[in-house]
Amino acid sequence: MKFGVKPGKHLSGAGLYTILTQAASLLPLPYFLTVSGYLGIITKRGALPFLFDAGFAALPRWEALLLSLLYRKTAHELLVCFVLLAAALAFGIVMKRLLPSEGKTAVVLRIVLCALIAADLLLRLALPGFRAVFGLPAALTGLAVRLSGLALLLADLIVAKKHP
Repeated sequence: MKFGVKPGKHLSGAGLYTILTQAASLLPLPYFLTVSGYLGIITKRGALPFLFDAGFAALPRWEALLLSLLYRKTAHELLVCFVLLAAALAFGIVMKRLLPSEGKTAVVLRIVLCALIAADLLLRLALPGFRAVFGLPAALTGLAVRLSGLALLLADLIVAKKHP
C-alpha cells in the first residue's frame, strides 16, 4: 500500500476506501439471505442482525435513506438486497476507472470524496434517529468505517501535497 495520487501498482488510500465501502455494503447480505428462509431470525439478536445493523450504519446516510424508501414503497427485501449489491458494484467500477486519473483529476476526486464523507458525518449528527434504530454498537461501527475512509483519503491528499 502506498498513499498519494500516483501509487502506481500499489493500493492507494482511495483504493482501500473503495474496498472498505464495498465491504460495508456487503455486510447486510447474509442477514437478507437468512431472513428469506428463516423469518424467526428477525426476533433474535446475534451475529447476523449485528452485521445487518453495522452494514447499514456504515453506508452513507443518503444511500441508507434511499434504500429505506425503496423498502417502504415495495416491501420487498430482495429488491433492496439487489439494489444494494448493484450500488456497491457500480461504486467499485466507477472508482476503478477514476482512481488512476492523472494530475488535478485525482486530487479533485479525493477532495470530492472527502467532502461527501464530511457531509455524511454532519448528516449523522443532524439525524440522531439512525443511532436509535441500529443501536450504539452498530452506529459506532458505522462511524468508524466513515472516519477511517476519511482518514485514508486525507492521507492520500497529504502525501500528494508533499510529493507532487
